[in-house]
Amino acid sequence: MLHSMGNYLYKHLLGSSVYSGDRLLFDNVVMVAADTNNENHAEWVDRIPYRNRLYITINENDGALKASRLKMGEQQKARLGHYLRRLDSRVATYIDFTSQPHVGDSHAYFEDSPLKNAKVLDFFKASLNGKVAEKPTRYDPSRNVHRL
Repeated sequence: MLHSMGNYLYKHLLGSSVYSGDRLLFDNVVMVAADTNNENHAEWVDRIPYRNRLYITINENDGALKASRLKMGEQQKARLGHYLRRLDSRVATYIDFTSQPHVGDSHAYFEDSPLKNAKVLDFFKASLNGKVAEKPTRYDPSRNVHRL
């Protein structure tokens, strides 16, 4: 699981000469509340090695990502974990947590109050244990996203 700025750091690791990326270490990779640009994310996300699934979670109400987007500078574009457009990775499965009970504006919806929501708890139990976590979701093909 990569959380918040951990996604940004992993993006830069993938582009470095230090990382070979030739080993499959994880069944599932879960990118939670990714604080990195949505724009062109497929270019690096599609290079992440995994065995089963690569999940990207989104909460449009995420307070921390909303604040991150308000910073000055050209690089503060729409955040991947905060934006339901341009979800165009060929390999990622996008999961929308927006408007789920107990999630609200949480940036860490894998702990505490959000886990009172059975759908949220079940998603993280399945995804973090190498299982298929999108089965109970509703797929929205117009946005290429699974909604809890």
